[in-house]
Amino acid sequence: MAPLLHLPVFRNQDAVMINMDRVSHVSYNRRDKTLTALEGTKFQAVYDVAYKAGRELTLGWCPCVGVAGASMGGGHGRLQGKYGLSADAIVKFRMVLGDGAILETSASENTDLSWVMRDAGHNFSLVVETTFKTWSQQKDGTINKLFPIDPAVAIDLLILDDPETLQPIVTLDVVYAGPLKKDSNLLTNFITRTSLSESLVPWNQVNVVSAGGSAGPARVDGPATNLYSFSAAHLDIATTLELFKSDVTFVKNGPQASASMLLWEIPGVQAVLAQPEDRSAVGNRRFAAVLGAIEAIYTNDSVARAADARAMSWRDQLAAPRSSGHDKEYCYVNSAHNDESRESIYGYELWRLQRLRELQRRHDPRRFFNGFHSFH
Repeated sequence: MAPLLHLPVFRNQDAVMINMDRVSHVSYNRRDKTLTALEGTKFQAVYDVAYKAGRELTLGWCPCVGVAGASMGGGHGRLQGKYGLSADAIVKFRMVLGDGAILETSASENTDLSWVMRDAGHNFSLVVETTFKTWSQQKDGTINKLFPIDPAVAIDLLILDDPETLQPIVTLDVVYAGPLKKDSNLLTNFITRTSLSESLVPWNQVNVVSAGGSAGPARVDGPATNLYSFSAAHLDIATTLELFKSDVTFVKNGPQASASMLLWEIPGVQAVLAQPEDRSAVGNRRFAAVLGAIEAIYTNDSVARAADARAMSWRDQLAAPRSSGHDKEYCYVNSAHNDESRESIYGYELWRLQRLRELQRRHDPRRFFNGFHSFH
């Protein structure tokens, strides 16, 4: 039997989990240029349909992730600098409430639920389908190369270990989603000190080949995983170097956890920041320039405690104001560990959490949907 995914969100007692994995389908509406995905649809299926239709939108980094769940948590992605978050592109939800009522939400229908479903939707309903706005696709594909920072640039930085030598590896992955250019001012900063690989790929394949394909396979049926995350204003080089050096000793003493990794995702933020703060439940928009995640991944429970302690310690160091550049701690909803404050996940404005709790009392008074970073 495959190891379980070791995340606190799944440690609920007396709970029911509904597996929607096979409820998967994507359709494109040529009239209004929207995409509609059923609840169990993975990102890759949406990439493919959008690409075939000559359209694009912000979707997550990993093709194996479900589009509805990720988008209900805000939905960061490589194209967000151009189009905003996945949640910003949602025009309609079809959903089932805890009392069995089936309804739709949009800018003109059930508007309070439309607001809350975009970032906190996991706590309100079972989503049946999600409809997204799309944009005309760039025709020159997507290139893994360094370009001057603009809304179409997204950067991934990974620290992981070579599975054979157990030596740490640093992977810098830069994706430019736009017309192919001849000039690259940033390239000279890295070409003399790195092994460089460039590729021009279709938009629907960028998440499969980026970062050496490390985001492609799902880990649900693989090694046990424990996830911690943080948001930062910048990349703290000094702390990162300290963690990089400590990785060598840790992996040497516990090679069963050598698949663990430290990841920074640095997408554009221009279109994200252009959205009004109160347009949706998405909080902390202005504090997610750098999204960090530490994954403790191990194949033997004998190293579970040590791997988890290291991941938590790294998260705490990188999330602290001294390292993150923020005066408070912030965390992306979808990758939160669930030991963070509700404010760091949903927003520090007093009115925001008050509104979330009031809407839950109104639409889910028995709190059927209470297993994913509850407001209470």
